[in-house]
Amino acid sequence: MFLAQLWETRQGSTQKEFLDFISVAALGGDVEAMFTLADAHDNGRYGAPPDFEMAATLYRQAADAAHPVAMYRLATMLETGRGVPRDPTEAEPLYRQAASLGFPPAMLQLAKLLDGNGSSEKRSREAAELAFGALSEGWAAPIEKLIEEQQNWTIRFRKSLQERLKREGLYGGPIDGQFGAGVASGVKRLAERTILHR
Repeated sequence: MFLAQLWETRQGSTQKEFLDFISVAALGGDVEAMFTLADAHDNGRYGAPPDFEMAATLYRQAADAAHPVAMYRLATMLETGRGVPRDPTEAEPLYRQAASLGFPPAMLQLAKLLDGNGSSEKRSREAAELAFGALSEGWAAPIEKLIEEQQNWTIRFRKSLQERLKREGLYGGPIDGQFGAGVASGVKRLAERTILHR
């Protein structure tokens, strides 16, 4: 999105000129331009017509060049079948790559995928570690949603997250899989602690 912000500083430029500019840059191998053009087609930005197939192609090119947000976006398209054939098994490695590059939304989405129906205890524990990692990155967006939608997570996941918070001294309640005020407070303190140490 840096290119979009840079372009917007130019006075009198049209959306078509911007699309032409990022198209040329993407063809030239500029990874950020690939991502920006994919986002334009994915979300109908900058006057680009929505084209999910084109967006997926461009996200894949940017993902191949280690762009974590492109990896995440392509994985969500694969998981849901938007613009590409639905393939959750191909989505998981992309979420893993983006998570390994420190992208919190990918960490949380991978956690959801791992903790899905029929997950093992090992996968639920890994999911809890990923959710903890996303929160440790200071990504506070999912805090309320995580608490409000606790029924969307397995009891194993919820207990694992409580145990992790307890090991860090952020939670003192029972390991019962119920996300109440104590878990909410611990998660908020974790996010705040991370922000303070940056």
